[in-house]
Amino acid sequence: MLFLVTSACSLLLAPLVRSVSRKAGVLDLPGKREIHDRPIPRLGGLSIFIVFNLVVLIASQIDFFLLPIDTFDGAKPRFLNRG
Repeated sequence: MLFLVTSACSLLLAPLVRSVSRKAGVLDLPGKREIHDRPIPRLGGLSIFIVFNLVVLIASQIDFFLLPIDTFDGAKPRFLNRG
């Protein structure tokens, strides 16, 4: 289920981010050191970042992905042992 949500979000968001990138002029232009022959949008990582965070948010709301309260068997994690 989560895989399908991730795939759908990626498929829907990538073209949107591409068009926003073109409208905003955030493009990698062809040059001597580039192998492409036309401008390429540079915000592809933004769509990956948004989809990743969306999936983490969705997964955090599903009980299956939450740790049980007794995971640490009464022991505190190191960062809580201050003082």
